[in-house]
Amino acid sequence: MKPVVLFDTCTLFPMSLRDLALQLAFDGVFQIKWSVKIENELKKNLKLKHSVDGKKSVMAMRKAIPDYKAVAVKKALIKVKKSKTDKKDVHVLAAAINSGCSKLITFNLNDFDKNFAMLNGVAIEHPDKFLYSVINSNRSLAKQGLIKLISRKKNPSTTQNLFADALLKNGLLATSGLVRVL
Repeated sequence: MKPVVLFDTCTLFPMSLRDLALQLAFDGVFQIKWSVKIENELKKNLKLKHSVDGKKSVMAMRKAIPDYKAVAVKKALIKVKKSKTDKKDVHVLAAAINSGCSKLITFNLNDFDKNFAMLNGVAIEHPDKFLYSVINSNRSLAKQGLIKLISRKKNPSTTQNLFADALLKNGLLATSGLVRVL
């Protein structure tokens, strides 16, 4: 059974990471989830940091993954608020718990109460560790997905090595190395 994982805003912000995660999820390597609040944070950050209207990115994400929605219901929010999770990230962990996710993928590992999350069935994991693991376990499918992803990149176009460089720039050391040799 493929894992169900929630991607935090910070992991959907870098385009190379977002594109790779969505492609792997689209191809059935894992099931990706995010919430509307995460979408809103993504749109806000794209506008602030890149002067980009994030609506187009979010609509493309939704089109690629129609079963994306994770919801942080009130009961889960109240439960997570009692944990040591950073206040600004309560909604993220609550959405992961409420949506039956086995993992929450984030760069901000210290913002979450890992023990509380584990007691509620959710492992907090860095995107490099997660993506390396799922790619390494599904090399053939991942290679096919990478080929499709790279072939869609037109403006600017890219190569496998340039895409790996972009992943490396975004802190995905192990994943970028694996992508180079697929």
